[in-house]
Amino acid sequence: MFRLLFVLASGLSVCTGQLETTLSKADFSNSSIADDNANHIFNALHSSLRQWGSSLDHNGMSFFLASVPEGAQFYHGTSSNKSVTGMEWLAFEPEHALVFARPHPKHPPGKGPGRGPPGRGPPGRRPHGEGPPGYGHGPPPDGRGHHARPKLDYHPSDRNHPKDSDSQEPMHKRKLRKADSNSAGYLHTYRTTHSLSLLYIDGMSAGKTQKGTLDSTDAVLLNVNPDEHNRRMWDYERAEGLCKLANEEWGGRVDGFLRMEMGFEIILCDFEKHLHLERMTQTSAGRMDPGSFVDISYYRAVASRFDGIGGGRAQVNYEDFVTAFAYDIDLFKSDEHPRLQNASNTTISRIRDDVTRMVFSGQFPHVRDQAGLPARDWQAIVDEIVMRYSGRLEYLSSESVDSFKTFQAEVEALFRPFIDYSARDATAEALRCSTQFTPAYTGVSLAARTAHNVAHSICKALTSASAASDLAAAQTEIRELVSYLQWTTWKKCQGCGINQVCFIPIWPVGRTQDWENPQCQSKLPSSREDSYWGGFGGPPPPPMNGGYGAMDDFEYPPPPPPPGHGPMDGFGHPPPPPPPRHGEMDDFEYPPPPPPPGHGPMDRFGPGRH
Repeated sequence: MFRLLFVLASGLSVCTGQLETTLSKADFSNSSIADDNANHIFNALHSSLRQWGSSLDHNGMSFFLASVPEGAQFYHGTSSNKSVTGMEWLAFEPEHALVFARPHPKHPPGKGPGRGPPGRGPPGRRPHGEGPPGYGHGPPPDGRGHHARPKLDYHPSDRNHPKDSDSQEPMHKRKLRKADSNSAGYLHTYRTTHSLSLLYIDGMSAGKTQKGTLDSTDAVLLNVNPDEHNRRMWDYERAEGLCKLANEEWGGRVDGFLRMEMGFEIILCDFEKHLHLERMTQTSAGRMDPGSFVDISYYRAVASRFDGIGGGRAQVNYEDFVTAFAYDIDLFKSDEHPRLQNASNTTISRIRDDVTRMVFSGQFPHVRDQAGLPARDWQAIVDEIVMRYSGRLEYLSSESVDSFKTFQAEVEALFRPFIDYSARDATAEALRCSTQFTPAYTGVSLAARTAHNVAHSICKALTSASAASDLAAAQTEIRELVSYLQWTTWKKCQGCGINQVCFIPIWPVGRTQDWENPQCQSKLPSSREDSYWGGFGGPPPPPMNGGYGAMDDFEYPPPPPPPGHGPMDGFGHPPPPPPPRHGEMDDFEYPPPPPPPGHGPMDRFGPGRH
């Protein structure tokens, strides 16, 4: 099993006019739980808000509180020349929004929405609070809290989808139909009127795939089966469900959801409330050819964000976050990428409740800044570790090392800052090495423990390899370390030309070979024969009804009912936990500090290497 420490979010409360922080609960009583998934947590921190790592490790398992500052510029593509009201999508890059800045003509006569499969009865939602039949009632079938997660019926939806909101939504939901020659697309440019409070869902959480990219959103936040609903894209309903969660269960504490596909985007629950329309520009009229909605200029713009969004346009609280890697779930049972398929409903409910508690803590980065509360940038700290050791570990594990003497000299060069040559002490040297980038006071946060454990595993392996009997044994030690760490930096291309990009699969484009061995490209390779994403890797499917778009013959299922209503909310969940109140932490104890390096199971890499 893959287990790690479980850290809830710190509570941020107001008492007599002053803000206080309360370190929340972490279970360090079982050291194996605390250590097994340190590599995966470390990589989540390193890849956060970065297109490169989030594309390679596309199944995000973590939730962070994030902020966008006042005055930040964002983009929205649409067929409408009217300012958006209500819920819609915002892109960080204009090229992302331009994909959707094109005409979207209405259904021609007789080409309205299809009826859906026969035998399903009339359209409409189930009564308020009532879940799918047979779900959430009676004892668990296996005695361990497992149920099949619900599948929403596939029938025409009675959602209140605006008739003219054919705007910036995920690519495959677009109706790529023959455009009216008189119609046009529009690129809206907005600025935030104040700081935004967001929930960041990491990985490629906007990718509509069957590979697990939607697990954290659908299974945890909406408690539906992700493999059922990416099948028809379902993203407008997904966004509606998320905003209902934000507004009704979380009391408006979250303004929207930050996620990534081919570019970072925000599902913003109320445009009018948070944005000022700066300008609106008309784009060229006419329909894009099938499959041409992604071109090299768009990919190049996205690739410029491989190492971060930049410009301070988003900040993340790394002190407190919730991750599925912190729970006793076999995330890697059937795939090299983590999946939540094997998590019981009980565990899924725990994760969801912990996200709710984190949201209620209110520790968004801009709130902490305004309160003068210190925050450690743990991504910067893990960056230092990666930058120091990535290149050297790649070299030490390669065939380029020609002798054991050369190997030992390289390791000693890395360790020289930590060696007292008048009194050699391997334990002391490993300690100095593993605490090089860790601040003197780090508390007991999940990020602190993770950074410490990974740094210690590196320093311990280097010490052990240097003392090996020969080059083969030494390199075996380092290759095991590299296999454990799985840093995404080792897949980056070397020396691409000025007109090339390092090409990796980013939904909806890319081939399997591009994930396995990224290469420099000056144009997008065709993925029709070898799509990494399976059925959703290419352009929209051909028209079903003779020329008016692939999506005319069905409607999307309705969103789930608002969570947290009644004794059971219709999906098997108990009511959400109340927001933490000042002083109400009686059922938790403060965790002990991390153990000193060299003690416990991190003397090696632990049993959970993947």
